Amino acid sequence: MKYIISSVLLLVTLNIYGQQTISKWIPASGKWVLTDTTICQEDLSSKQARIDIRLPEKEVIKFSFTVEYIKGGYRNKDDLKNKKIHAGFGVHIGVQNPNLKKSSWGNGKSYLLWLNIDTTDWTEKNRKEYIGLRAQIYRSSSAHIMRLLRDTRIKNNNELDRMTPGDYISIDLVSAIQKLSNRFLPITKITEYAIQRGLFISIQFNKKTGKVSIADPTNPSMKFITYLDPAYLQGNYFSLRTNSIAVSFKDFKVQ
Repeated sequence: MKYIISSVLLLVTLNIYGQQTISKWIPASGKWVLTDTTICQEDLSSKQARIDIRLPEKEVIKFSFTVEYIKGGYRNKDDLKNKKIHAGFGVHIGVQNPNLKKSSWGNGKSYLLWLNIDTTDWTEKNRKEYIGLRAQIYRSSSAHIMRLLRDTRIKNNNELDRMTPGDYISIDLVSAIQKLSNRFLPITKITEYAIQRGLFISIQFNKKTGKVSIADPTNPSMKFITYLDPAYLQGNYFSLRTNSIAVSFKDFKVQ
């Protein structure tokens, strides 16, 4: 009987937490519209749109959601016609001392896992580590300091070295998916897939070991694994973030 009562209480607690999750989000910048199951960011002009939430205090945290494109990512119709686009979205994990209710480049002490698409002429000429569709990792030290990570070991790995210029952790996602699952998906197909069906995002991280497991958004059965500095994963806040794009985040879940 004690076991049954405890189980019922646990289920009730989890159900209440799930119902209240949406109301616990704290907008920082951008235009966020929240419903029972969806979190939308609608401001196309915001380059640092962010919304934060406090997560349970656990050593291992897994979260998932489906992100769907609404509009934006280009300056005008000519850019869209010529496929000159720039937009991104991502998540801050393990956030310590978040910059709540304020716009900022960084967000406390955390890591930003970022999916960026940039096909503009300026980037092609000046910042090749950003061109194309890229999975990136930034390390934030404060509200004002956040940098794209670099790892000199990349140059010693022939596969990774071909996927990113220099030693930046800015992986060419088209090449990575091709290597991981032995199938070729050009950037146009991946973006069309994302717009038509949405992308299922599933990420798990371990605060003690720094291990981060990220599901391939086009094939969730495949995983990208990396190890980050646990010192930047100790916080209990989590953030959704966008750049110059309107998107919706649906069915956000935490385990």
